[in-house]
Amino acid sequence: MRYTGGMKRTTRTFLFSFFMALFVVVTPVIIAYSQGYRIDFAHARIVETGALYLEPRPAPADLYLNGKLRKRSNVLFQNIFVSNLLPRAYHIEIKKEGYVTWGKNLSVSPRLVTELKNILLFKNQYTPSVIFQYAENFSLSPSKNKLVFVKTSDTPEMYLTVSPHGSLGEAGGESKESRLILKASNQFLNYRVSSILWNQDETLLLVALAPLAKANGEKNSRAFPEWMAINLQDQNPEAIDLTQLIHNSNEFAVYAKNLPAAKIDNLQWSKDGNSKIFFTVFDKNFGTLPSYLFLYDLETKQMSSPLAYDVLLYAPTEASKILYVSSFLATIHLLDQRTLEVQQVSFAAPAQITPVSSVSFIDTGLLLLMIDKNLYLLNLNEKIPNVQKLADEVISALVSSDKKRLLIATKDSLIIRWLRDVHVQPFHDVGESVSLLPAKSLPIFDALWLTKDNEHVLFSDQNSIKVTELDGRGERNTATLVDNIQATHLSYDESRDIVYYLARNTLYFISLK
Repeated sequence: MRYTGGMKRTTRTFLFSFFMALFVVVTPVIIAYSQGYRIDFAHARIVETGALYLEPRPAPADLYLNGKLRKRSNVLFQNIFVSNLLPRAYHIEIKKEGYVTWGKNLSVSPRLVTELKNILLFKNQYTPSVIFQYAENFSLSPSKNKLVFVKTSDTPEMYLTVSPHGSLGEAGGESKESRLILKASNQFLNYRVSSILWNQDETLLLVALAPLAKANGEKNSRAFPEWMAINLQDQNPEAIDLTQLIHNSNEFAVYAKNLPAAKIDNLQWSKDGNSKIFFTVFDKNFGTLPSYLFLYDLETKQMSSPLAYDVLLYAPTEASKILYVSSFLATIHLLDQRTLEVQQVSFAAPAQITPVSSVSFIDTGLLLLMIDKNLYLLNLNEKIPNVQKLADEVISALVSSDKKRLLIATKDSLIIRWLRDVHVQPFHDVGESVSLLPAKSLPIFDALWLTKDNEHVLFSDQNSIKVTELDGRGERNTATLVDNIQATHLSYDESRDIVYYLARNTLYFISLK
């Protein structure tokens, strides 16, 4: 029996035409959707979408867009990616219980991912811990495993603490892990520790003792600092009077015979060995001219012949290399201490350089000069090095650990200058500068890099310790770590996320974890 059912030809034609039309209409919509196109109902248009990529720390944290929870990170997946966002301005917030809310107003652009990779969240409150009361100075070792602090006293006293972040003694007394390493004699009454320098393996210290100003403003009759060396490997270390030790050497008597009032100053560790020290010698009756540069080995007690005869300022740059400023012409030279070859790298002085100026070398070929609180930058990579004035009334200038940025702290501002191009968001060009603080900010006491990312700066003003981010897109986030305090001598231990500081003659630390 023949089957005569089924759809009529007109029905089949209709269905075929319908599904063909549906295919023609829906397929472009699906393709457009998969490529990020969406309907912007607010403006009645079809637009290409963008995305957000965020790296908030610590995790877990919540992402809010325009006040609504959008996504949550966790310990395994700490980063947050949000796609298919309409191109418009968003109020972006990162929230975590017990932490200060981080926020920015940023626009998302079509077909682009807006990246926010350096988001650090800070607690609502930190509790400072006391390491030592009656402290007037301190220094962390390069590894941050050791700390020496100076007790407030008529004559300088120094103590060594190993693992200073560990269990400490009662407030007001030495910690159980600290031991006396220097107790100056009455010869140094009314002196203070003005400089503490660690050698590479942290076994030796160079300590400068400088006279305090008298009540009438005049200095002690011993107008120049005395230098001591301390061997931290000794259980009961005795300070070595380096000034006297070098003065009594046979080599010194020969090389400084033309300087009847010879004075030793400006000691620095060599980067070529753990016991070698650079120093300059000048006749204090004639100011700082001429000034000779020598090398002394604490281990062998041997002193070199003069490495240079006209050194006003100097900075060791690498093994066997030294940059110095000529005391005669104020030009800059590069000295190879092994061959004694000298190369002149600048042909004009940027300003009137004085003995109280300072010079530091950045290993990208840049030289910083601080002259009467004015900061200059010299590019040694140029055929004719160009000297550029960066700022005046400068308190400090610190290069980031990745050598890409320079932090300049003045009496009321923080300035970041980029030393290299940055090709990730937010983009920056070499030579670009930004101010981190609004105009007429409170006076700045101290500032340093938060080296865990080099994208944040720790600083203290007359009321608090704060941390601020470099990323100025939208508004810049600033968090207060400690309030109602005037802190100085900020130091940061990156591996343990600990901040050390002095306030009210007390040495404190706070853990940012």
